[in-house]
Amino acid sequence: MPGEQPVWVSPPGITVSYLFYQGRNSTQVQAARYTGGQPIITTTGEVAQCTSSGVLTIPREHLWLHKEIPEINLEFSRKSWLIAPLRHFFSGIYVRSMRSGESLGYKPLYETDHPGSVRYYSVNHNLASLCQETDKCAHKEKYDALMARAPGHAVVLYGVSRGAGATFSATDKADLCILEGPPSSLRRIFKFYFTKILGKLLYNKITAYLFLGGKHSTDKAQQPIGHVDTFPNNVPLVIVSSKRDWIVPHESSIRLALRVAAKRIAAREEAIARGVPRETADRYIAPVYFIQLDRPGHNGYTKRGTRDAERYQNAIHAIYRAHGLSHVPAYADLGAEEMHLANLTDPNDVTKVKQMQYQREFWEHRPLESEQSRALRRRDLRATAAAELANEPRSRIRDIFLASPLHSKPLPWLFSWFSFARRRTQAETGDGISHVAPKSDSIVVAIPIAQGKPAMHEQITSSLQSPAADSVEVFCP
Repeated sequence: MPGEQPVWVSPPGITVSYLFYQGRNSTQVQAARYTGGQPIITTTGEVAQCTSSGVLTIPREHLWLHKEIPEINLEFSRKSWLIAPLRHFFSGIYVRSMRSGESLGYKPLYETDHPGSVRYYSVNHNLASLCQETDKCAHKEKYDALMARAPGHAVVLYGVSRGAGATFSATDKADLCILEGPPSSLRRIFKFYFTKILGKLLYNKITAYLFLGGKHSTDKAQQPIGHVDTFPNNVPLVIVSSKRDWIVPHESSIRLALRVAAKRIAAREEAIARGVPRETADRYIAPVYFIQLDRPGHNGYTKRGTRDAERYQNAIHAIYRAHGLSHVPAYADLGAEEMHLANLTDPNDVTKVKQMQYQREFWEHRPLESEQSRALRRRDLRATAAAELANEPRSRIRDIFLASPLHSKPLPWLFSWFSFARRRTQAETGDGISHVAPKSDSIVVAIPIAQGKPAMHEQITSSLQSPAADSVEVFCP
């Protein structure tokens, strides 16, 4: 990352504000991870600076924090005196008081005279809902306060982890929505960790109250993915997720992105069928971007000096520029190709359009058919889609879709490493495709990325003749 702060460029007459919503057990100071290492002034008049982040995706002059969310208690206590500094230390954030006469060279958009201290804070568990009602209300309050302060500004909504789920659920209108590591459903995260049956049993009102917040509801409609139909089609959506995120599984984030993308492609096709010109439909149906990172864990997306952090930053600036928002031109140039690959709703990309059609067909028929019919449809869709992806030269696109719910049904976290090792061994022993007969009722089709066989479709199709198989697991080593 450059040592000096780059210059942001704004289109004429456009001023952009960035509403930030933090992750679980964090305060507003988490926003310091996205200002390129520059210190920010908090709403309590303190200084926060991240020493481990090199990502510049929010200019601090236009950052909007407003006051702390209700579950964060800024009053000093014995508990906060010990725990809060430790949280800041492990997140790489340094918080201190503003020195007398000190100036950081900018004036925040928000008030900085709120009582309390973000340096010593505690979390009121009874007021937490984790992406649900209390977070939605707090997000709306922040948004309304921003509109009152800067009514003519373009607005970028920026949510991280819990804040990403809350932002998605609460969004009504914005010029861009960026979600880092969003959970599609807390219910599915439990299933990811503890198997489908055990996860369903463990995700109940008691465990939700004890571990997720006193206001958390186990109702499916309250999960972030339950708001897909209400999320506006004209708001460009960016979802960032890492393949090695073990807090919010990669499969959870990509499920959310694909559901929104499939909905928007269907809306575009419906509009065109009604006689709306294609150019008009493309203009009013905003794109969905999915930026897939390779190595960072849940808290390492912005870690300084990593290739993933650079890809993240550059792609965001390319997206800013594409939608007429403030950006750093040098970063936007570097991220242009990443932005193109990340666009799941590009109408000119045949591979993506077909994949989204497969995803939508799977979801639309899933509740209407019998278990046997659903298994057969899933098998056929997987085989057809996998055959097309096997010959897809863009490995990033292949990686994104092969991690989707249509293709992969990951084993619980406790068993995932054993599954990965077993399948890699199987893939290395075969030439082109390894046909494996595991003990379960599924067939594993391992597709070595380095080998793109012309007859891939025929090979996969021929491997599905076993009448006992009702699903196909696709794995790219």
